[in-house]
Amino acid sequence: MIYTDLTKKAMKLCYEVHRDQVDKGGLPYVFHPLHVAECMTQELSTAVALLHDVVEDSACTLRDLRAMGFPAELTDALALLTHDPAVPYSDYIAAIKANPVAAQQRALPAGSAGGSGFCQSEKISGGDRASGRHAVPGAGTRRGKGPRGRFFGEELQSH
Repeated sequence: MIYTDLTKKAMKLCYEVHRDQVDKGGLPYVFHPLHVAECMTQELSTAVALLHDVVEDSACTLRDLRAMGFPAELTDALALLTHDPAVPYSDYIAAIKANPVAAQQRALPAGSAGGSGFCQSEKISGGDRASGRHAVPGAGTRRGKGPRGRFFGEELQSH
């Protein structure tokens, strides 16, 4: 893992968003973005790997990430990695291939945490805080969109 101010900030936000989520197998979901990040070799791609599910699995928007000081290169790559169901899959893949940072996220070998084996089976389960799990927008749809709105990340801006 690459440790810079940017990647540490991304790591903190990744943990904050995913800390109460579990995958379909009952494991902490946060392990998935951490594993993808460990496969990256550059600062920006590491930060993108850490944040690649934040917009999809929380109320955090790309605008919120920019307001927190994350660079446009990072949010541009994240925008490409968030598949809009209205966009044909072939167009989605073509756009990713045109962005080197986004493309690196999808270039991992099949069966790893990225690439063509992008852990599609690791759906997030919902629940309640009493059970130790947190209901997630789009729970069970792994690629579902969460509601857009304000995010709690202000405290992370100071770190």
